[in-house]
Amino acid sequence: MGIMSLIMLIGAIIISGFFSSGLATFKLENDGALFDLYFRVGAIVGHLTHIQAHEIYINKVIEYYSLLWNYREGVYDVTFMSELPQSVVEDMFYDICREMFHKAPLFRGLDENFLRCVSKIVHVVIYNPNMIICSTGDYAMNMFYLLQGEVHVKSKLDRRMNGGILRAGCIIGEMNLFFSYPYTTTLETRTCCQLLQIEKFELFELLKKHEQILKLLRKRVDRRFVKVQNDYEIVGKEPICWVQQRVNPSLSNKSDIELDFPVVMRSGKGFNRIIYQDVLDDTEDVIIIDMPCIDKSYEKKHTQVFKTCVIPPILNTTETWVKWWNTLVLLISVYSAIMAPYCHHFVSNNELMKFLCDIDSFIEFLFCFVYMCDIVVEICYSCPVTGLYYKFKDGLSIRLSEVTFWIDVISAIPFAAFDWANIQEIKRIVNIVRCLRLWKVGRYFEYLDNIHPDSLFLFRLIRAIFSIVYGTHLASCYLYSFACSIKPGRTTVNCERVSWLRSFTEGKTGFSADARHDVLGITEGYWISFYFACATVTTTGFGDFSPQTRTEMIFLAASQLLSFCITGYYTALLTSALSCIVRPKLVFQQKLIGVRQFLTHKGLAEPLQKRIIEHYYLQDQLWSGVSLPDKVSHYMYDTPEYLHEDAIYQEVELHFDGVPIFTKLDPKILVNITKLMRRYLIPPGAIFVRKGEVRRQMYVIGRGSVAFFSDKDDIIPTKILDETGHFGLRDLLFGEPSHHDIKTMSYCLLYEVELRDLFEAMRSDIDLLAHVEVEKQKLQHGIDAMILEYSLNSKNLPNDDAKEIPSFIYFPKYPRDIMKHCTYQEYEEVFDTMKRPKIFRCFLMRMAIHPAGTFARFWISFMSLVAAMIVGSFVAETFGGRRTLDFRIISVIMDVFTWIDIYLKLHWAYYTDSNMLISHPVQTSIRYMFKGEFLLDVLISIPFELMIPLVTGTSFFGYSQCASWYSKFRWTRFSQIIRIPAVIKIFHSVFKFRNILLLVSYASISLFICTIVASIAESVACPPGTAIWSEGDENKLPFCREGTYIRQKPNLKLDTSNQRWVLGIYYVSQVMFSVGCGDMTTLSVVEMRLLIAVSLFGFGIVRCILADITAAEVDIDEVRQKYLESIIRINFTMTKEQVPTKVRKYVFKI
Repeated sequence: MGIMSLIMLIGAIIISGFFSSGLATFKLENDGALFDLYFRVGAIVGHLTHIQAHEIYINKVIEYYSLLWNYREGVYDVTFMSELPQSVVEDMFYDICREMFHKAPLFRGLDENFLRCVSKIVHVVIYNPNMIICSTGDYAMNMFYLLQGEVHVKSKLDRRMNGGILRAGCIIGEMNLFFSYPYTTTLETRTCCQLLQIEKFELFELLKKHEQILKLLRKRVDRRFVKVQNDYEIVGKEPICWVQQRVNPSLSNKSDIELDFPVVMRSGKGFNRIIYQDVLDDTEDVIIIDMPCIDKSYEKKHTQVFKTCVIPPILNTTETWVKWWNTLVLLISVYSAIMAPYCHHFVSNNELMKFLCDIDSFIEFLFCFVYMCDIVVEICYSCPVTGLYYKFKDGLSIRLSEVTFWIDVISAIPFAAFDWANIQEIKRIVNIVRCLRLWKVGRYFEYLDNIHPDSLFLFRLIRAIFSIVYGTHLASCYLYSFACSIKPGRTTVNCERVSWLRSFTEGKTGFSADARHDVLGITEGYWISFYFACATVTTTGFGDFSPQTRTEMIFLAASQLLSFCITGYYTALLTSALSCIVRPKLVFQQKLIGVRQFLTHKGLAEPLQKRIIEHYYLQDQLWSGVSLPDKVSHYMYDTPEYLHEDAIYQEVELHFDGVPIFTKLDPKILVNITKLMRRYLIPPGAIFVRKGEVRRQMYVIGRGSVAFFSDKDDIIPTKILDETGHFGLRDLLFGEPSHHDIKTMSYCLLYEVELRDLFEAMRSDIDLLAHVEVEKQKLQHGIDAMILEYSLNSKNLPNDDAKEIPSFIYFPKYPRDIMKHCTYQEYEEVFDTMKRPKIFRCFLMRMAIHPAGTFARFWISFMSLVAAMIVGSFVAETFGGRRTLDFRIISVIMDVFTWIDIYLKLHWAYYTDSNMLISHPVQTSIRYMFKGEFLLDVLISIPFELMIPLVTGTSFFGYSQCASWYSKFRWTRFSQIIRIPAVIKIFHSVFKFRNILLLVSYASISLFICTIVASIAESVACPPGTAIWSEGDENKLPFCREGTYIRQKPNLKLDTSNQRWVLGIYYVSQVMFSVGCGDMTTLSVVEMRLLIAVSLFGFGIVRCILADITAAEVDIDEVRQKYLESIIRINFTMTKEQVPTKVRKYVFKI
């Protein structure tokens, strides 16, 4: 038996691990993409805010990325196509363009080889809603084909109004490829639109190689132009648009087929009737224009994109009433799913519950009507199109293929109207169908995940708890139905003599008849059943109840299997969410570990290693922790040019305007230079350029200041450059060596422009390049002489001390005339403007705490421990009646640490929105007092309980009639609990030994939680009452009642607080961690509810802990996995190429 139990235990662990890890890996792929995109968008918004971009532009960028995720899951360039054969890629693009080629009279019926060539020059462009595609009067040079979305056509009579709407599948500006007339109207996107774009110049470059096709296209264009002119003569020039079918009711020959432009126009009002008459005034009614295919075999499903949206269109709508309707239906679905099984299986003595169950049949008819209406709403808003006809048509085509549609249809059937529906088995099936409508809850949680990625873990935790609670509720209803059935009239129940419900009292000696009646009575039947179901679903299994029949055994076995799957699924969800949250830090930490190993392996000097490590830290700070792909130098690399280049230009326009060669430069060239340049964040005190160096680079100061020193021993700089300054221009153009040592005076952001990047960006400006070459020839002799002079001077270059990130930032005393232009002014200079500076000089230290330093991390971790002790002490004091002297002394010591923390926060340096470190104590203290949490921290730290001894004569430690109030006043410190998770965040930023640190911290947090819950449980069994404490009663404890859990261990002594604490920890931990010994359970209603709450709470806590530790292990294994994958690929390649075994072993040994 022991061996079998061990084998089953190991098997269960392996199966659980494989199941959870597999699901976690699957979810992490999707969640990682979402969170990476969200994290980068946050950095983009911060960057745009710093460069003072307009709010409208920032909102457009945010909107673009939300649409990119919704329609493409964050993918802008489909990189997998580069791995496909060229023929397959060509087939893909041709298939995308087939419908356009068939609809456009210009391309219809042409040779397929030529159309494949055209598909290669087609561009897929994405537009945000409410963006202009073309404006009236603009020079027309492009043809567009609308793949997705709808486009507003502005009225020709009143440009402020919309005259028409182009649906997906419409062609825009076909004739512009040959006749570049100005646009006669303005087109504006109504929704997110994807368009195929063909540029005139690219098409004509292609047509130069196909002269016969060019002649044919010119004939078609001429005939099309003549046809349009004839139509105008027939219809008249007054109509704004005319019905083409009325002009050409029949197609008589092939040429007419080639020139036919199939268009269906419908009214935007009512049910969208077809328009058969010419439109004279487009301000009276919006015209919906659709272009169907003549041959249906070419037709594509333009609504398919809305079926695959990450966020369903009905939840992403802007109409307020639809949002309120979704909320109403969601609440009704939850209410129906909860009440239907409850009313079918239980009889309640509660008047409200009895009333709700009595009117259940009426409510069911009302809910069925709401469900019918909801089906129509779901259909009409499943596709964001205009017009009732198209809403219903397109929406129905999407919903018919979804399983949830048929669930909604079945749940909308009023089964209560049929007599055969009153059979118990039919009612159970109907209840299950009503419960299936909870798919809307799951959809809503998915919606919250996608629009609030920063709260991904929170929403998934709520979803997990909701699923477990509801699953427990449903299981409890069906469990009770196996033991008891409701008699007609719904007043009494008939319980079976052999059932799980009687298993508690069977075999129990000394169990009274009253207790047996309480077990089987209808008063607490639901809570007993819920208690048993909760112990089963959370795998706690106290053993006080057990199945007695085969049906109960099958049901419980199925419930346990299902709960195992649900537990694994939600553990995977939480693991994925936590992995995403810590992912940005870990990507940087993984890179840093590799760099450190390389530096150590190469044996570099310790100061140099520290400088290199700090460089990586600063670059990570510069990019706000965003990990960019290789050869990418800007956050917005995956945005269209109209967004990307605008952001780049706004960033550098002011800084490069002062550089002579860049003044009044073509914005396009400036953008190209910015794309190629590099950005560096340099610490203060670093010599960036040495005297005599030639780098062929120029630097522009983005933020901060640099100083120029004529000699390495100089203290006073020759000059100082601040933001927008530049240096190294002559070095860039002519190779002139530097005449100064250039040293940073603060944290500086530098833009670096290299010579090859300059020539690459300005190769079109031949005159400038020629002028630079002439000037270089003139100065060549002088420059060579300077280089020779500097090279002959032997210089002992000093070894700079490493600018490692310090724990403290000091302000040493310097003469007043030194560094007076520095960004960070001297310590004393700030006080000169104050009336009473001596007070502040004595109060503030001559240093600040670096927020990324070692001391800052240590102090935050230490204060997390202090906060846990503060909260734990007053909870144990309030609920457990522990008022011993050591508790009082510990509380006073913890209060002293909170005041020390306030003083240190006055000196806590901080980063601005532009990632600049502000470290002056006056600035940090002002920010903390007026913009931070100074007032709240002071109110929390004030010992209000000490006022009681002053008012009532109570002792300093609170022993008297007001002892309970002494404990209650300490609850003002409860907000300290928010500081406890800070230590987890710090441990997450550590890559090495992170798992060990997390295990220790979670063990401590678990003990802390168990202590709090044990104190609450102790107050249930041993209520504090109104006892009076006086001097000498420090160890006095409340009396414990008979029949409670604490009395189930009569052999244990409970005279001291430590003994009760150990027993409470044992009682709570077996419930919270799903051990379930069952030796201390009773059928007290209060204790059952407490156990239910603790079981569910413990289930959530344990899932969170397992998820976080699993996420940490997954992230560590990711580095190892990448290495193993590369080894496997190398081994496979060498085996395939038949590389000798000796060579293979040598390669792997290296």
